[in-house]
Amino acid sequence: INIFLELYGKNRTDFCKLDSHGDLLCGTRPAWLAEVFNAIPWLMTGVLLWIILHFGARKFLVKTI
Repeated sequence: INIFLELYGKNRTDFCKLDSHGDLLCGTRPAWLAEVFNAIPWLMTGVLLWIILHFGARKFLVKTI
């Protein structure tokens, strides 16, 4: 997934580079859209950690009753 995040990050309108012929190539996507796209894996990681903690604590508390 990091490959896709890197490729998408290089397609931002505020990211430009020179090609081998000296032409300036800039991205086509708005910067805010790239930031939202790059935040999705972090949000999903947070959800996964919350689920693991929730069910782990629940299992522990049920066993103590």
